[in-house]
Amino acid sequence: MTGNINISVNSKSDSTYLVQIGEFIRRSRLDVNMTQANLADLSGIGRSTIVAIEKGNSITLLNLVQILRTLGKLSVLEEMQYKERISPLLAAKLTTKSKGRAKGIELNKAKKTTDW
Repeated sequence: MTGNINISVNSKSDSTYLVQIGEFIRRSRLDVNMTQANLADLSGIGRSTIVAIEKGNSITLLNLVQILRTLGKLSVLEEMQYKERISPLLAAKLTTKSKGRAKGIELNKAKKTTDW
C-alpha cells in the first residue's frame, strides 16, 4: 500500500502542489472568516501576493510560514521535522534481552551447622 502512495505523490507536478497549497490557504482563511486583505495585513504580505498564492502561483518559504502562522496552521509543517531512525539490527543490539521468567528463591533454606 505504501508503494502506491509514493507513486501517487511523485507523479504529481510541481504546479499541482502549488495549487493544492493555494487552496489550503484559501480554505483555511475562509474557515476563520478572514478576508484576503486581513490576511495580508496580519501576515505582513501584500494582498496581491495572497491573491497570487491562492491561485496557485509560486510562494516563498518565508511567505508560507508567515501565512500559516497568521492562520494558526504552522502545525502542518511538523511532518517536515527530521526524525532520527535506527536500523533494526542496531536496535536489536542496543536492547538487552529480557528474562522469560523469574527463578524462585527458597525462603526456608537455613544454614546447617556441622558438629565437627
